Amino acid sequence: MTTVQFIYNEQRKFILKFFAVLMMLMALTDLTHAFLKYLVSGNQETFYYINLPYVLTNKVHYVAWYYSFAIFISIYHLISSKLNRTFGF
Repeated sequence: MTTVQFIYNEQRKFILKFFAVLMMLMALTDLTHAFLKYLVSGNQETFYYINLPYVLTNKVHYVAWYYSFAIFISIYHLISSKLNRTFGF
């Protein structure tokens, strides 16, 4: 048995939603910090891929993966919740 079998469906959904919310907060933090650096320096490169992350500065490619996965989770949740409302599930 794997660990995933012990996590119920509702718990899985909660964990994924919680991850997506945390990634959105991290993105907001990164963008806010980049904007503040831009206001001080006037350098537009603060919004570039290498310079943007503030929370996870050493793992830029991980940040991109986390953000992409969080976007996928959010889109999946929106689509599945609309389908559930449409068909009455």
